[in-house]
Amino acid sequence: MKKSFLAVLFAATAYMAVTVFVAFNAGGTIDAALKQAFAESPTLRFSPKGSSIGIFSSSYTYNLGFSTQPNGPEAPALTVTFDVAHGPIPFAAGSFSPCAAVVNTRFSLAKNTPEAARAALEQVPELLNTKLRAEAGFGGSLDILLTVPPLFRDTPQRQEFQGAKVSVLTDTCFSSHTTKADIPLISLQDDSYTFLLKGLTIRSDAVKLRPYVWHGESTLKLAGLALSTKDTTPPRSFTLENLAVPGKTVLHGPTIDASFSLSGVTSVNNSAPLPLFFSTTLYNLDLDGFSQLYGLLQREYGGGGDAVRPYVDEVRKTYDLLLARSPRVEIEMKALAGTPNEIAFKGEASAPELKSVPPTPQEALAQLRAKADLSAQEQGLVILVDTFSSPEEKESQVQQQQLQTALQQLTEKGFLTRDGSSIKASAVWDGKALMVNGKLVQ
Repeated sequence: MKKSFLAVLFAATAYMAVTVFVAFNAGGTIDAALKQAFAESPTLRFSPKGSSIGIFSSSYTYNLGFSTQPNGPEAPALTVTFDVAHGPIPFAAGSFSPCAAVVNTRFSLAKNTPEAARAALEQVPELLNTKLRAEAGFGGSLDILLTVPPLFRDTPQRQEFQGAKVSVLTDTCFSSHTTKADIPLISLQDDSYTFLLKGLTIRSDAVKLRPYVWHGESTLKLAGLALSTKDTTPPRSFTLENLAVPGKTVLHGPTIDASFSLSGVTSVNNSAPLPLFFSTTLYNLDLDGFSQLYGLLQREYGGGGDAVRPYVDEVRKTYDLLLARSPRVEIEMKALAGTPNEIAFKGEASAPELKSVPPTPQEALAQLRAKADLSAQEQGLVILVDTFSSPEEKESQVQQQQLQTALQQLTEKGFLTRDGSSIKASAVWDGKALMVNGKLVQ
């Protein structure tokens, strides 16, 4: 009996010790986590407003401000309250799963929210019911779930938003993340226009190598996007279906290769579906140089009245770091991909001998090496031009006439080669001259 009592007393003491430890460290942990999470987002600023610390739960309130460019529009300010249920059993949050803490977040308008922003947010009060829940593990893991509630309006404009969910598995240092985001449907419609977005998903898995530099894979997918206007003559429309944007990086010690591609099927003004594809890869990016470059861009354009214009020598040193690794870029584009009328373009550029920023643009151009190849079917070019022509241009056929004239002139000059309906061209820049199909362009 005595042993059982001692065991219970020891367990209760240990539980209280952990709870008190969490209580007295939660505030500092939240401060540090906010600084880590938004260190690279200078437009968001958290400032402590107050706290209430208890044995089993605590709350911490912050003002969240959105800074803008100087003389830019006013941005809303929010009050954000973090309700912390202390571990090791955070029953104050309705959870009995062991963890260090569970944090539920509440949002409300702040006293200094600009009137225009306040009026806009009061029109969609559902947004302030957004839920942000984070579970902190004993080993430093952080499981975050953001849930945006759905909303529906029927007048004066039909609005439908089926909600959004974003989950992030990371750590308190935000050194890695596995992210999933889903937005099923956004629809806006009135008598003059229609906007429809459906099936947006984002998947990302990456680790942080340097400030602003992440290594891993990500994919954005969109089932459909449609825009149309009814108050024009004739009506205008645009659709995009089966959009996929995968990206990934490959690490090579002090350098990284970064690539992404885009594919989908589009239609403009009820034209025939047009498959499109684009991809680009940047090779041999210096990690330190890329991190510094992004940091300079944030200082220059990141927002806020305290943006600092980078000094010229900082910019030069950053570019020298990047150029020392002999970066190279490759681009590929296709229209009507996978059809008999496919149009394909491939190009690449590098400056292998350029190790630092030259004093003049002319010297930089002399170090550049580039080449490109184009292959197309004439009917594919006709379809491409027709797709992006306005209804008036389609009716007058002016764009098609200009296309035929341009093809004829380029063929006569030798800049295009034709074999029946097949059209090809190759271009090379050697640092001194531009050659197209072996002919000098002057």
